[in-house]
Amino acid sequence: MSFGRDKCLENSPVLGDIVRRDAYVLGMAEQRLPVAVEDQQRYGRRAWIASSATICEYVQFSHKAPEFNLSILILKMRRNALIAAACLMMVVSAASFLILPQKPKGAANPGGVAFVAGYYGGEPRDANGTVNASELLRLCKKAGGNTHNMPIMDPKDFAALEEFAALADKEGIYVWATVLPPSELSPEKRNDIRYVDYLGWARRIATLSLKHRSLVAWSIDNVLNDYGLFTPAYLGEIARAAREINPDLKFVPVVYYQHVASPIFEEAGRDFDGVQFYYTGFPAGAPDEAAALKAQLGALRAKFSRPVIVGVYSSGVGQYQPSPEYVGQLINLARQDSDGAMIYMLQKDGRNADIARQLYGGGS
Repeated sequence: MSFGRDKCLENSPVLGDIVRRDAYVLGMAEQRLPVAVEDQQRYGRRAWIASSATICEYVQFSHKAPEFNLSILILKMRRNALIAAACLMMVVSAASFLILPQKPKGAANPGGVAFVAGYYGGEPRDANGTVNASELLRLCKKAGGNTHNMPIMDPKDFAALEEFAALADKEGIYVWATVLPPSELSPEKRNDIRYVDYLGWARRIATLSLKHRSLVAWSIDNVLNDYGLFTPAYLGEIARAAREINPDLKFVPVVYYQHVASPIFEEAGRDFDGVQFYYTGFPAGAPDEAAALKAQLGALRAKFSRPVIVGVYSSGVGQYQPSPEYVGQLINLARQDSDGAMIYMLQKDGRNADIARQLYGGGS
């Protein structure tokens, strides 16, 4: 029992040229749906898939750029009510029989994960200041999540990044690397080319990512705090330097709301593959926090259509000591309204670590 393929394909102005996945319609053989852009524009949100056999489907799509998502599916019987009911049960209970062509959630995320569940910083270090990669791996597995974002605070950290990436390759943990802008470096380091050669950092990290499949993204911290250096032209050079080596390595810098709200963001962010958007409200889980974060995410989404990873301050920052309720609230809001969460500092012990571990699915 399958749909008439010729008629189905002939009468299916579905999703235009953004079809990215194969359609399997109740046993129909694997087939991509070739639909012109002009058909997509003409028919808008409605598309008919006609059947020469038993079922006529009316499909209404809701638009959510850049993909279309299925919002309602009504099956109408032509001949046999029993066959129609059976088909409906197959659609509801076995989605693999009906995969409509739409971009999967998280497809543009580093590593292609549906939700980035990450930690930034907090690596264990030996007495000489070197990152202990094996201990870091153990802590990451305990803390849960799928991503660790390692800040490169010293050139020797690059060797630790490579060691950790080699371990993460075998454990299914994704690795990001973050370099620091001049405003976060000491005066001595600002004058040391090893720290501020951002084209060099882009090329080194991209080259390393070719060796380690776990290394999927890199970042510059607080990049627009140094807008005098990181002009749109220079950011474009930096992004291209990495992409020329590995086009799959994502460039996901850190921004704050003051950057998003400024006129520089749209031009500066045109070469970003995504952003880490750190939210800087620090109450003890106030009820209005959801509305505040949603409003800021809405303003960001209006300007930026690529992945947004919500930065969550879980460790103390200055005078602020985020509560477990606050941490849990932001992680849950990130799950609802963004593409991931990046918790500031790898959590080891304490109530904030417990809530993060619970929501990220960590071990003991």
